[in-house]
Amino acid sequence: MSNSSIMKYLIIGNSASGRSAAQEILKCDSSAKITIISEEKSPAYYRPLISHLLARDIAKEKIFMEPFNPEGEQEVNTRLGERATAIDAQAKTVSLDNGEKLSYDRLLLSTGGRPIVPQIERLETDGVYQFNSLGDVEKIIGFSDKTARAVVVGGGLSGIRSACALRQIGKEVAVVELLDRPLWTVLDSNGAEIVRRHLESHGIKIVTGTSIKEILSTNGRVSGVTLSDGQRLDCQTVILSIGVRPNLDLVDDSGLKVNRGILVNRSLQTSVSDIYAAGDVCETYDPTLGEFTVNANWTCAVQQGKLAGRNMRGGDEVYQGSIATNSLDLFGLACITGGVTNPNGGRFQIVSKTNPGRDVYRKLVFKGDLIVGAIFIGEVRGVGAISRLLKDRVPLGGIKDSILEEKRPYVHFLRSLYRDDLEDEIPWRQELWSTEKYKKKFDDERWRQRERTKE
Repeated sequence: MSNSSIMKYLIIGNSASGRSAAQEILKCDSSAKITIISEEKSPAYYRPLISHLLARDIAKEKIFMEPFNPEGEQEVNTRLGERATAIDAQAKTVSLDNGEKLSYDRLLLSTGGRPIVPQIERLETDGVYQFNSLGDVEKIIGFSDKTARAVVVGGGLSGIRSACALRQIGKEVAVVELLDRPLWTVLDSNGAEIVRRHLESHGIKIVTGTSIKEILSTNGRVSGVTLSDGQRLDCQTVILSIGVRPNLDLVDDSGLKVNRGILVNRSLQTSVSDIYAAGDVCETYDPTLGEFTVNANWTCAVQQGKLAGRNMRGGDEVYQGSIATNSLDLFGLACITGGVTNPNGGRFQIVSKTNPGRDVYRKLVFKGDLIVGAIFIGEVRGVGAISRLLKDRVPLGGIKDSILEEKRPYVHFLRSLYRDDLEDEIPWRQELWSTEKYKKKFDDERWRQRERTKE
């Protein structure tokens, strides 16, 4: 600890995990000195909302996070537009790009992810943009009046979200994905085919099994792309949305152990004393996989930031793990996934139900008696209960085959398991049958409030 009795907390990163950690520290220590370093120049914002900003669904001022101290009682020194360049763990200092060195008693690394940049000729052409930050979206919006057609590179979650946003504002959109289906990280082939048909019915062209070889230009501006299979797509904008990888730039020569991300223990401590990590930059335990991995997810980052903040303050809490969950609204088609959705090997059992004519597909993945993954497309009734069973790691015994049908054994099982959450809390309408009653309970604000208090 520093000579002063006031603890100095330094947080690198001003998004979900970094902000959540700072808020938890403030709750526990009114005298704490907290400094946040952010490479971005804009105030903290909700990153999942940038596609809605592009689609004109939300005003820019609505995406910013609330201030730490609206009444001025406690201060957090947030330094925008500055980049941390090196860590000296022995001296407990962090160097900035302006030459300044900041000392700390506890350090949190919440630097998030860096966009993956594909190897494509002429990436510097005017009209080529990333889709990862508020700054990226503001550039796209500024160029949108000059754009009639756009090509999105990458058919993952980020790519599909950006494609839908561009289509919503009237652009002709093509998505180019190297693999054989869109959303391949979260959907199996059955689910991906439903999504492909639905997106194409709304005017988005999905091109799979190929990649962009070259960006074409006229007078220095994008005029099209050529693909590795010889196709040419005309466009005025190219959006790079392949995905992100953990931003490990700062940890070089720091002594921290890394794999795909920064390695942490179950308390989110790194291999170096007094340094913690949270969010998309680190590998955390995934109970559905039974191993440590990077789950780049906003909700997980918030939970990790809160726990890291409490442990930096002296706590010894154990992080129970992060499960990859995602939710998409694709022109009215709901798509919710969680956990292991593309299992390999014979250890897993799959129960599914589909109605292609209605664009409905529901799938549960089991490992032994535990739900370890789920896909819900088109019909998401009961997903709240499934999410809870997935999170709580509840053994389901012989009722696995009755879950998607919502048969009596499943309903009775839920009642016995979560009885305290069902009794004497909602004045049920008499015409509701039992499963609808339970679904309503999981959608009720009082349930959500109870869950927030458990975080």
